[in-house]
Amino acid sequence: MQHSELYYYALLAVFGVIAYMIVVDKNVATYIILLGKIAKLKVSRFIFWVKFYPRLRFDTFWLKQKSKKVLKQHKEG
Repeated sequence: MQHSELYYYALLAVFGVIAYMIVVDKNVATYIILLGKIAKLKVSRFIFWVKFYPRLRFDTFWLKQKSKKVLKQHKEG
């Protein structure tokens, strides 16, 4: 038996057990759906963080510099 065949049999066994548990107990199906929703939420949050975090850091830096400039002008005037 090759390694790939063993891998496919193991996957079949795992999904078979999960399918059996879903048929026997409805709560397992609900739990798996909730796990999928949590995973989707975490992935979308990670994508949002990767896309917008550099921009947020730049905006924060720019706002701090602008605030320092206004404070300096206010102290002089």
